[in-house]
Amino acid sequence: MRLTSALFTTLLVLSADCTAATQQVTRSARPLAPQAPAAPRPTPCSPRFLRTPTFSSEVMLPWQACPASAWPFTAVYSPDGADLYLPLFGGLIGSGGCTVARVDPVTFQLRSTITVEESPEDVDFVTRPDGSVLLGFVSNSSASSVTVFDSLDRLVTTIPLPPDPQGSFPTAFPFDVITSPDQSTVYVGTLDGQGLVHAIDVATLALDPVKTIALGTGVSAARMAFVGEELVICATEFLPGFTGSTGKVVVVPTSLPGPARELVLASDSSGFLFPNPQDVAIDCEGLAWVAGFDMGARVFAIDPVGPTLVTTIATATSQPDGKFQALGLSDEGLLAVSDFWTNEMSTIDVRRRAWRETIGFDLLPVFARAAQDIVFSPDGLSIVVPCAASDNVIVFAR
Repeated sequence: MRLTSALFTTLLVLSADCTAATQQVTRSARPLAPQAPAAPRPTPCSPRFLRTPTFSSEVMLPWQACPASAWPFTAVYSPDGADLYLPLFGGLIGSGGCTVARVDPVTFQLRSTITVEESPEDVDFVTRPDGSVLLGFVSNSSASSVTVFDSLDRLVTTIPLPPDPQGSFPTAFPFDVITSPDQSTVYVGTLDGQGLVHAIDVATLALDPVKTIALGTGVSAARMAFVGEELVICATEFLPGFTGSTGKVVVVPTSLPGPARELVLASDSSGFLFPNPQDVAIDCEGLAWVAGFDMGARVFAIDPVGPTLVTTIATATSQPDGKFQALGLSDEGLLAVSDFWTNEMSTIDVRRRAWRETIGFDLLPVFARAAQDIVFSPDGLSIVVPCAASDNVIVFAR
């Protein structure tokens, strides 16, 4: 079974999150008050007109190698944009899928399948100097492993990740996978509460304990992004007894030794809300945009240098606490964020720091539930949204 922080929030028996806090945590029933918005900085984003997304098509997913539903978890374009990879998570522990589907990014016709281990969640690539694919890496949540495949989708090896020996489940619940800018290291976040972001050495395909990031006991790492050589991590620290949590962003230098820096976004100890940032995207001026569960119906713009909060923008979605599992960002500055529970997707112009519209999936001509990811095509003209609960992928055109 895979464990996202989204499931952690709904099933409290499966979680743990982020680094020991280095600043005082306010225990309140609502997110911490944001800092006063800073004056907008000049934005070097493309001046291209931001087209409004409209529903385009639905892709059904009959491909799975394990006896489970498809449950598409993410959508990842190959570095050259010629292929789209869809990890099919499948189901819970013991019934999870073990297939990554490679499809045509235009027609969505199946090109091949890669057999991995149980409950694949994310994919990332290591490229050669010419930009071609050298290796692909897949996190297998329930199997506590990372599958490595080559440019022809052939299995190279499987790398086990050690689970918490004191944990209730025999897996570290690996989640996000991201490659360092120099292509030397692949980082894998985990959700089992050990607080580890494992480092895999690309040359040896072995865990590198020297580069592994320790966020602290009781911590989970959701999605991550690089700003230069610094890794921005969505992290959550759950309180003892799962009475609440603190959601934060942690910035970790990866090329030169240096201390981790963090910014608390929201905290709660009521036992009803569990703030946990889920996804992060970097815009064209280097700001990190973050959204998550129980941090309010808003997205956060963060300057990773501090890190400091630049501003927040309301999403105009109907769940006041916000249940955001995923966001996506186009090169020219259109941010899309989906509410996992209310099945709504909002769009924001990050250049103008302004909400644009909210799209209710209930008004679409197809059934779509529980968006797990939002991915813009390389040209920015399509938005791919894998929907776990309805076993399909919906596509918006711009």
